[in-house]
Amino acid sequence: MEKRLVKIGEAAALLGVSLDTLGKWEKTGELLPDRKPKGGTRFYDAAKLLA
Repeated sequence: MEKRLVKIGEAAALLGVSLDTLGKWEKTGELLPDRKPKGGTRFYDAAKLLA
């Protein structure tokens, strides 16, 4: 199964939370992006978000 990466906005929509909430989760280590290109958008694995 191929990994499906989604941007932060789509990740927030899948989880039903605000972008601020995702930011807080990242700071506390509860949710970390699967890929973060230098200076770029954060990407999350959709399968992990919905698990």
